[in-house]
Amino acid sequence: MQKAAILTDSTCDLPTELQQNYKIEILNYRITLNGRSYTERLDFTPQQYYRMLETARSAPSTTPIPPDDFVAAFERYMEEEYTDVIVVTVASSVSQTNNNAHLALARFYGLHPATLLRIHILDSELFSMAYGYPICVAAAMLQQGTDVNAVVGYMEDCFSRIELVFAAYTCKYLKMSGRTKGFAAFVGDLFRIRPVMSYIDGVSKAEESVKGDKNVIPAMCDYTLNRIDKRQPYLVGTTMSDHGRLLVDECTQKFGYGPQMVFDIGPSLATHLGPQGDAIVFFGRKRR
Repeated sequence: MQKAAILTDSTCDLPTELQQNYKIEILNYRITLNGRSYTERLDFTPQQYYRMLETARSAPSTTPIPPDDFVAAFERYMEEEYTDVIVVTVASSVSQTNNNAHLALARFYGLHPATLLRIHILDSELFSMAYGYPICVAAAMLQQGTDVNAVVGYMEDCFSRIELVFAAYTCKYLKMSGRTKGFAAFVGDLFRIRPVMSYIDGVSKAEESVKGDKNVIPAMCDYTLNRIDKRQPYLVGTTMSDHGRLLVDECTQKFGYGPQMVFDIGPSLATHLGPQGDAIVFFGRKRR
């Protein structure tokens, strides 16, 4: 009889309620800010992190989930007689976490060659709820008794279609994180030019430069409208509750239906956007 679990990392930005409802285990990143080390999801809320960013002297740094953490989780699943564990990580292009999961897998099977536990490791090639949402759906499928291979196939299909578009209302944090050069950031903030960026298959790309804050949300929605599969749900994320309402209204008007949910942008994405940022997660055309 199948007994399967999903294991992921904290960059997925899953709200605690969804994590608990779907019994998803999350390994938390360590973040260093202003010389102090924190554990994501334990030491601060997203809202507290936004305020911490306002006093950041330099870009926060994150520590990938180490192999030992994965090995410990695998051994616990083995002891609890799970048949399968599906590991889903943030994009390998921005973190060593996926590679560490593979290192842990090799170490685990070396230590326990007779184990019956099957471990499936997926690279989402995404950020935030762009992979957090399909994890929730996959967990629900497992709870309903869906075969593990079908669940893995569902997530692989999602990761080949989901896209993330996001925008920052200052270039300060993009400069700190190295995503924008100093002079470009200075000019951008001087003339209130806001970058609208996409994240697809592990690659971040500047899609448009918008002049003025009020034009950011319409630009994000126009970009999404040209790419979204309207047969599928979409999500909106923000660091600002008032912008969340504006984003929901604009999306609903342009797409013809409302978002599946509104989520708080987590530390990994907020580190680049700063305490003022918006995002849309949506299904586009199948890319692979």
